[in-house]
Amino acid sequence: MKLSQLLEGPPEFLNKEMPVVQTSSTIRFYSDSTIKREFDIIGKVKKGEDEYWSIISKDHSFAVIGVVGVRKQDQTVGLHMLGTLDFKDHPDLSSKRPINTPEGALQIDSVVVYDKKFNGIGYELYKSLVKYGFVLVSDHTQYRGGKALWQKIVKAAVADGLEVYVIDDGEPVCDKDEEPLKYDGHNISDDKIWNEPTNNMKDSKYFTLLVLRNKK
Repeated sequence: MKLSQLLEGPPEFLNKEMPVVQTSSTIRFYSDSTIKREFDIIGKVKKGEDEYWSIISKDHSFAVIGVVGVRKQDQTVGLHMLGTLDFKDHPDLSSKRPINTPEGALQIDSVVVYDKKFNGIGYELYKSLVKYGFVLVSDHTQYRGGKALWQKIVKAAVADGLEVYVIDDGEPVCDKDEEPLKYDGHNISDDKIWNEPTNNMKDSKYFTLLVLRNKK
């Protein structure tokens, strides 16, 4: 299987917590009319009394997960944002050469957390994107929370019909039969995926990336 096939249909590790962004409540809320006009709804899940929606912008530049509710100022129904994924204009997978990727492959450029609840519900956004038809590639840089989320994704992937692979500088990490290795959280050691930032390219994991996709 070639890299282009893997992307059809990690990251340098910062050993600290992802910052929580403090913004005004109006910026953290999308009304129902705005969602209908500017987004596609890609997933809904109910947990307890709360309903969470995953949405992606029409231009596929970013995706959001939030909890359905009412804006206090005017009682407008909509989505209180918990976190967003911003995507790169073009996936950046190798230090050696540009790599053409299918249109449905999205590489995370940054994760913005508005509420710590994202840590418990963020996986639903990743899963919804993949179930909707996208292939997700991790960011070059990960915080502790990002590493923990990817570890959660790996554990949940099989039950949810998803697969996780690892790309090392533009090439899939393969098994003994030279087929891309399905990462299960144990068959590749952590130090082969995550590392502290370094200027030594030999030790850098900047182009060691995780790929999440639907099982074929």
